[in-house]
Amino acid sequence: MQLFQGCDKLTPRELDVVELILERLSSKEMALVLGISYRTVEVHRAHIKSKLGVRKIADLRPDHSTDLIVGELPLPARQAHRG
Repeated sequence: MQLFQGCDKLTPRELDVVELILERLSSKEMALVLGISYRTVEVHRAHIKSKLGVRKIADLRPDHSTDLIVGELPLPARQAHRG
């Protein structure tokens, strides 16, 4: 099942970032949650925008685009990294 259009283009870590975007976390908060640097989060955000063809990251949120998000995203990568 495809969670939203283009999700098959994203890596597991990029899907983690998308979920945290939907939870309205800042990049700094995402970095803390995921155990990565702020700059790495920013790189993931740039890749997400490029792969999904959105101009701004806010376009991923349901209140901005009801066509993009159709369900909740799993966080397999985050769970795998907790060890």
